[in-house]
Amino acid sequence: EVLGMKVWHQACVLDTNSPSAKTAAALKCLEFDGQTEVLWTGSDSGMVTGLQNPSYDRIVRYKACDGPIKALFPSKHAITAVSADVISSHTRGGLLKKRWGVQDFKNITAAVQPISRGPMMVLGGEGKELVSVDLSKQSVVSRHESKESHTTVFARGSRSLC
Repeated sequence: EVLGMKVWHQACVLDTNSPSAKTAAALKCLEFDGQTEVLWTGSDSGMVTGLQNPSYDRIVRYKACDGPIKALFPSKHAITAVSADVISSHTRGGLLKKRWGVQDFKNITAAVQPISRGPMMVLGGEGKELVSVDLSKQSVVSRHESKESHTTVFARGSRSLC
């Protein structure tokens, strides 16, 4: 225990890159799906990889978008990936279900899916606003202007966007 926090006594190295990849793509986000025991990773190259716990064998890998993945949201029926300008939803096997860009909103840097809000997502980025979107309707629900004119990065917390 260090400073009152439990420290892992094990570490593992996860190779999420394809053996044929010429260059390695850095991981941008990790999400663990406790219901199916799958660790989902999103990379700098737009790849999503599913690794089965406890062996962390790769069970699926697919291209979700062209740029870095900013956030992943696994659910029972789909994996939703957020990049700088696109939100895409794929089946757990990697088949594209839907893909769309948020109107007039570029350079998304963070996304949060509030637990009690159903298919809603809040996006933040370089700019002066937060945008609430309805994933099922693929539309913007509301926009919330920031009081700070120089807000450039929004950080993701467990239930909020700052």
